[in-house]
Amino acid sequence: MRTFYMNEAALALPDDAVDRTTTNVLLSTPSGARATFVVERLDIELGQTLREACFSYTRELETRLRAFSTVFEREGSIDGAPALEIGVRWRNNAGDMTYTRQAHLRLEEAWLILAIEGPLEVREELDALLEPILASVQFRSE
Repeated sequence: MRTFYMNEAALALPDDAVDRTTTNVLLSTPSGARATFVVERLDIELGQTLREACFSYTRELETRLRAFSTVFEREGSIDGAPALEIGVRWRNNAGDMTYTRQAHLRLEEAWLILAIEGPLEVREELDALLEPILASVQFRSE
């Protein structure tokens, strides 16, 4: 058994348990716009590179979301781990333009996406909210 941590408690799970939870944290920008910080845990296919996984994920979003376009793509690192960052814009169901910035990481067999999402018109504020969050990441070794 290994320890699994969540906000409310820690509990024991079988050693072969795989965490695929999604975390959504509501935030606000300095101007008061609503934003969502998201952590998504996915499986990465055997032999698939992080770049291939990110490209596939982005193409799938492109087919589901209206007025989707890529704003930027770049390589970086988070707590020493290589990361691919992508910014995209798209139109939500209410017709509003939305901005999402994602950082994709591969941690052993896990694929982790750290993202922020909110109104496109406050893109700079969203980026400013995400930067210190990404800089604060410290991966656990347990």
